[in-house]
Amino acid sequence: MVGELARWTLVLGVCLRLGVGVVVGPVYSNDYAGLDYNVTDWHSDPAQGANHYESAALACARYCEADAECCAWTYCPPAPNDPERCCLKYAVPSLQVGAPHWTGLPSRAYNNASGHPVVTAMCQHRDPPYPGPAQWQPRLHNMPACLNVESWHDIAAAITVEGIHHVFQGCPGDGGWHHASSTDLVHWTNHGISVTQRNESYAGFTSDDSPCSGFAVADDDGSLYVGFRQCSSTTGVQGGHPWDVPLELRRATNSSLLSFGANLYLYNVSFYRALPYDPVRPWKDTDGMWYSTIATDGCNGTSRALPCAAGGQLDLWRSPTLLGHAQPGANAGWQHVGAMFTSNRTVLSALHPDLIEPQELVTVDYIGGLPGDPAQGGTRLLLNNVNGNAGVGTTMFFRGHQPTPGGRFVSLHNDTDFAAAGDVGMLDWGAFCLNVSGTDKPGLVGLALLRGDCSRGFSMARTLGAGASNQVLLPGRRVLVGWVGLTPAAQSLPRDLTLGPGFEVLQQFVPELEALRTPAIVSPVQLEVVATLTVPAMSQHGSWRSNTTAGVQLLDDGNGGFGVTVGFDFGRELVFVDATRAGNSDVRAGPLLTPVTGDPSTCRLHLILDHNLLTVIFNNQTALTVILEPDDKFLAGGLGAWSDDPALLPVVTSWYLDLAS
Repeated sequence: MVGELARWTLVLGVCLRLGVGVVVGPVYSNDYAGLDYNVTDWHSDPAQGANHYESAALACARYCEADAECCAWTYCPPAPNDPERCCLKYAVPSLQVGAPHWTGLPSRAYNNASGHPVVTAMCQHRDPPYPGPAQWQPRLHNMPACLNVESWHDIAAAITVEGIHHVFQGCPGDGGWHHASSTDLVHWTNHGISVTQRNESYAGFTSDDSPCSGFAVADDDGSLYVGFRQCSSTTGVQGGHPWDVPLELRRATNSSLLSFGANLYLYNVSFYRALPYDPVRPWKDTDGMWYSTIATDGCNGTSRALPCAAGGQLDLWRSPTLLGHAQPGANAGWQHVGAMFTSNRTVLSALHPDLIEPQELVTVDYIGGLPGDPAQGGTRLLLNNVNGNAGVGTTMFFRGHQPTPGGRFVSLHNDTDFAAAGDVGMLDWGAFCLNVSGTDKPGLVGLALLRGDCSRGFSMARTLGAGASNQVLLPGRRVLVGWVGLTPAAQSLPRDLTLGPGFEVLQQFVPELEALRTPAIVSPVQLEVVATLTVPAMSQHGSWRSNTTAGVQLLDDGNGGFGVTVGFDFGRELVFVDATRAGNSDVRAGPLLTPVTGDPSTCRLHLILDHNLLTVIFNNQTALTVILEPDDKFLAGGLGAWSDDPALLPVVTSWYLDLAS
């Protein structure tokens, strides 16, 4: 090992500086943080001390040297709640000093041609390329380059400030949250990473990781903050578990939310196991108190094990001020109240009791004051990205209310079962497929024909809009944005959320997107379609008096080869997107819900196709986001209505769409 280290010292020049803060390495206690494009699990002898992993670090260095795209590497020794890994970088990031990692540069990353070592052009900061054919790349969705790197890309926070909409999306490979802003919800300006990875320490807690998914919030005086927990840590608060990480805030230096001040720690959280501790955006309720929740599970006081039969839980804290003890002169800090919500229910639990939420809630949002609410803003939605086989990380909702501030969130029927129709649902059903084994069984309709373990399209969503940051109490517009795709990823097209006259959760594309409609053919795969179909009135027991299937064909090559079929299946009470001829392995489907605005017998689908991303909203309720993987016929197919009953052919209106990004 000593000889090998000496060889690498000669080749790479240990600690040779290429300008301020740049090290060739290999060297310990430094980190080229971010810009990861390849993170590989590493497995070394755990009996070794944290700073005696030279052999593993050198193996990571060789791995980088052998990869023509690698411009820097970081090796992370194993630590509690921080797995051992080798991280390859597509450019030379800024150097972080004091991190408990090894780091260095391959020979391609620097040269000595001028007598003074400099970073080569190929390894200076560059955006990661779109990982696919150019014709697949969406041009209506916002896609900052950091979303081309495999990682988590939750909507980490979202807020509207002075008429400007801000969306922060997780890009830990680039060192934090990417920030995009827009004045019209259509055209977005990308500002890069504005909520950054830092070396943090507080009351025994230490961490150098990226901020995890969190929130953006305005205080009573208008001051703006982002809040989160660190994604991982080396040591926990006050000698606790390494995952005992506090909730913290950073104050924005101005309303543009482009830079932030020091870390302000609000309260500590301890649990029996490591989990993300995802926080809800704090809100001020009718009693004048501030409330905050942390996502846990319901088994901390019982089995303390997974799977957790009780399901996910929101633990509630309360404070007279947002800053609590972090605010000088505050009369009290954040105090734990107890569980605000506990449930293992998913949208399939009623039909399949084993398909429950078996652990903590994820990327949770909590909103109220929705337009159209028959309860004058008192109805609230709790959003969760469900684990397991009933959503695989896509966004579901619980519909209910909170009768008293600081009390339990319960259904509109004041129970905690959330078992009535409409109490739970999905904001996007793109991860649900036809359960082929059940399609030939007579009498099965709707959810009985679905499984929820298919690859996801839309997930980890949050809202912004009127009411500034208080999306719970103050009435106004609620605009939903989410993470679309996996790798590459995108920021979803925004949707307005409202409530119907029977408390139905409704959604539609924001009308601002209509500004993209153009008579010119910018691209045949930038397309908006609205199709309507009037069917026989529903019977008294709620089933459709028709077995018709009807809808639209997209990108159809006319000979049964390439194409996408979108439609209504009235006999099976489903809506669906069949993109199996366009590279998607499964027919995606969701429930066919009765229209609640206008004529209840007139069904409507509204879709936007953006190259390889397709989103369809049926009857302003059921949405499906589907990823296409098209072949070379992608740009040649046509659009048309179809039906197995010529008397029930949809009426189709379409528009080509201009570039938005």
